Parts: sequence; C-alpha cells; structure tokens
Amino acid sequence: AIMWRDDNKILLVDGVSVKNPDWRMFADTLWVHLKNDKISNVLATGNPHGIWHDPADSFHLADDSRFSADTMKFTFGDKGIELVELVRQAKVEYSPAHTDTSVIDKHIASGDSIAAIMTGHSIDSVEIHGGVVGTSYQIKNGKRDSLLYRGDEMALTSQKRVHILANSW
Repeated sequence: AIMWRDDNKILLVDGVSVKNPDWRMFADTLWVHLKNDKISNVLATGNPHGIWHDPADSFHLADDSRFSADTMKFTFGDKGIELVELVRQAKVEYSPAHTDTSVIDKHIASGDSIAAIMTGHSIDSVEIHGGVVGTSYQIKNGKRDSLLYRGDEMALTSQKRVHILANSW
C-alpha cells in the first residue's frame, strides 16, 4: 500500500493488507486516526473484508470467521478494539472455538449494519440492523441443531440472550 501521514492521521491506499497472528483484514483504503500517538479509530473502505481465527483454538479445529461490508470502522481504547461497526451490506460468518472439540458452531448473519462491542479480546454483544437474515447451527454428538431467523433488528449478548425485533418469523 501507499502511505501518507500527518500529526493525527495515516492514510493507506492501493490495496491495504493488515495482518496479526489471529486475524487479517483487506481494503482498498484505510484511514487511521491517532490520538496521543495511539490509534483511536480506523476506517476501512473499498471492499473491506477480513478473516479472524479464535485464539483459543490453538489446534485450528474451528473454521476461520469472516466479515465484510461496504465500510468498516474500528474504535480503539486502552485494551484494544472496543467497537467494530460494519456498515452497509454487512455480513459475518462466525465460528467460535469450544473447549469440547466435538462441538462445532457456525453463525451466519447479514443486515444493513452490524455492531460488535468488545471486552478485552472477546465479543460482549452484537447488534444487527436493517433486513436481518441469519442462520446458526451446532453439531454435537453427531446431531445438528439449527436456527433460522429474520427481522428488522437483532441483538445478541455474551449471556446467550437473543432479541429479534419487528417483523420477525
């Protein structure tokens, strides 16, 4: 990528790739906003998409999770990412790791926008807005349990509570 920097901004253009041991993100353009020489937020545009692997899955038994949207914004705090916002045509395929390696989970959701609130390195809650469509399944002891959902808005919490609002079925 090509980079420009001033006192409080970094602009990366022309095919940006950011890599970490647990995730990778790609975009045409990345705006990085700095506050006191630390990243305060990042805005990704131009086909942003990424791959994340649960760091708890050291044997790589779970599938990689994938995310995409027209625009993505990441807000940082003292402990790392605090808020992830996927805006317009947002889609997430989430595959968490389990301590019981015989259990496989997969959650696929899409909507106009998706926001995930982070605590430390974990997802605390997720909100999906506008035209929510999703499916979740779990395979345990050879049996598959599935849930299909649709609605205007949906909220999930780390306490495994799901709220689907308006026009749900």
